[in-house]
Amino acid sequence: RGLPKLMELIQDEWISDQARFAFDCLTNQRLTNPLIKKDGSFQEVSWSTAINLIADKISKIKKPNKLAFSIGPFSDLNSLLFAKQLLNRFNGVVISEESEDSINLDFQSSYRFNTTLKSISNSDACLLIGVNCRTEAALLNYHLRKRYLNGNFSVSYIGSHLNFTFPANNLGPSLNNLLAILEGKHKICKVLRKSKKPCIIIGKSFINSIKQNNLELFLRCFKLNTKAVHKDWNGINLLNVKSSDMCRYDIGLQYSYSEKSFDVIYSLGDVKTINRKNSSNFVIYQNHHGCVDAQKADVILPSLSFMEKTSLYGNIEGKYQLTQSVTLPLGDSKDDWKIVYAIYINDLHPLKFDNVKSINPLSDIEDIIPSVQKLINNIYPSSFKSNLFHYTFLSLNN
Repeated sequence: RGLPKLMELIQDEWISDQARFAFDCLTNQRLTNPLIKKDGSFQEVSWSTAINLIADKISKIKKPNKLAFSIGPFSDLNSLLFAKQLLNRFNGVVISEESEDSINLDFQSSYRFNTTLKSISNSDACLLIGVNCRTEAALLNYHLRKRYLNGNFSVSYIGSHLNFTFPANNLGPSLNNLLAILEGKHKICKVLRKSKKPCIIIGKSFINSIKQNNLELFLRCFKLNTKAVHKDWNGINLLNVKSSDMCRYDIGLQYSYSEKSFDVIYSLGDVKTINRKNSSNFVIYQNHHGCVDAQKADVILPSLSFMEKTSLYGNIEGKYQLTQSVTLPLGDSKDDWKIVYAIYINDLHPLKFDNVKSINPLSDIEDIIPSVQKLINNIYPSSFKSNLFHYTFLSLNN
């Protein structure tokens, strides 16, 4: 079982049972070799064969919005950086089963958890909108319960009846209740106005149901009718359930539905890629485990799980954490960013997979995403005196 690390800014010394045993299935039914579908069945091939086939299919795309990426919930920053470069070159889009992103990405405060988990201890009232923190964000539930046990703290929520691990006031699922709060006429508004540091947490289920203009209007009303935002406090929080969401937003990748038919769909760690709404002539599935949709793919690329790679992951506060690999890769699986990078540069100067010593993939990335290098250097400055990927090697051997 996994043991928690002491981090007072995030989880103290606590993790959920789901995190404690998350590694349990990572060695079972793994994808370990590249596969290409021929005559209705999958056949093992070399990495160079799979990469060359994919690069050839993508290079034939001439129209915009015909290359689509589907990003999984656990995609790391490293791989998304090169996915963005690939999308930029071929004018691709990011698709999802969810609705289009309705979040303004101009400012990071528009899509992160501004209060921070540690500062919940300073709050004296909390309003949850479309959030089930017990199942969606166990650490948030832990901090809310911890604050409740200290006293003088009330929690209310809008939505269906939920069973939290602490008492909470259910305001009902009606939209009229939300409108009354926005107008300042609901009884909970008195509590929020009297509160010195109220905390308002908005869930993704609510965000996905409204458009960007409406979301900005709602947030503006919350600021006017409560003391949620003032000089020393920002209590307006958006809860991103997926780890990849914060990475996507920071580098400017948003969901889009500009097309329903694509030439190529690239599934990057997503198990819900191919549905009835989207069709494609060529499907690439990249993950460490298979799924039902993987059987519809034309090429399957085996990647590493979080235990087997050193990567950067974003949390709900907009902070990035560096993970270290603890086990060796299984079979011939490769790191996600290495696979995407190999496809990205294949048509520019094809790699010789049998004789690759070292590559610095961030050498030209600042020209495309100028904020990335500054972002990386601000994570743990003492740990990144040299370039992030100087110690990383691209070894996609046959």
